[in-house]
Amino acid sequence: MCVRCGVEQVPAAPAPESLRAFLLARIAEDEGAAAHGDGGVMDEDGATFSRARVLAQCAALRRVVDLLSEAEATGDRLGPYTDDATVGAALALEATLRALVQPYADHPDFDPAWRLA
Repeated sequence: MCVRCGVEQVPAAPAPESLRAFLLARIAEDEGAAAHGDGGVMDEDGATFSRARVLAQCAALRRVVDLLSEAEATGDRLGPYTDDATVGAALALEATLRALVQPYADHPDFDPAWRLA
């Protein structure tokens, strides 16, 4: 318990570095496929998407990862022990990354522990 504020303190959630690294690697692969395409990007099911849409999606995902990293860094500056709201935010950050990696569940580097229930 914090002597100054009286709030029960719990350790902050660990940084989901492996999730972040996995997602950034898949984004880079998608960007590479889109950059070398000839008007469209085909997925494993034969569906074709516009290169512009794929690149825009990659940019948006990168921005989400950046925002999550910024939010996590803010939490880190609060110290190793935080209040329930900050711990909840850290858990939400990890849950967001887990949701974003689901489309890549068939990738060999995907960790089955990341699957959503």
